[in-house]
Amino acid sequence: MIVSDVYKASQGSTGGLTLAGKIEAGAIIPKDKILILPQQKVITVKAICTQGKPVAVAKAGDSVELSVKDATDDEVSVGCIACHPAKPLPYVVEFKAKVLTLNYKIPLLAGQNVIVYSLGIGHPAYIHSLESQIDRRSGELIRSKPRCVQRNSAAEILVRTHQPICLDSYSSNPVLGRVSIRRGDETVAYGVVASTVLIKKKK
Repeated sequence: MIVSDVYKASQGSTGGLTLAGKIEAGAIIPKDKILILPQQKVITVKAICTQGKPVAVAKAGDSVELSVKDATDDEVSVGCIACHPAKPLPYVVEFKAKVLTLNYKIPLLAGQNVIVYSLGIGHPAYIHSLESQIDRRSGELIRSKPRCVQRNSAAEILVRTHQPICLDSYSSNPVLGRVSIRRGDETVAYGVVASTVLIKKKK
């Protein structure tokens, strides 16, 4: 679940912090432990509401409000990811994506600053390199290391983000494997994550 809102519960309620968002996969019940990323904070779910009503379980596709404990609004913010502690989602700062460019007047170039959108959240990034241009229909290689990628073309690009973001390859996790690339207010390309470079854990 991506946290879309964080607020303190009103007086007369169970108290503590409430996290709002949409469950993308799996299910959750009260008393479950959840891991907040990238903070690496484990917290406990006290109660779950959907459409303003308490429920005993929430599943993928449900928009929920989670009353939690063991957390403060300094530790959880909009854009954080909530997941199962035993199966933490990957956080990356570099990934390769196979994209289709749209009818945008400026071609894709190495070094361009862009915004990577995943699950509705934008992340500042830049195109580190253009790996290849490929045929839109067959996927066959047209050329390696092109100087630019023009509109209405297909390519594999290497992207680096300024901060860690939650992504996975499309083959491993279709929900986390879709991205769009924007410059300013325009979407210039969209596609799927081919591979990622995981952040090494500190010893």
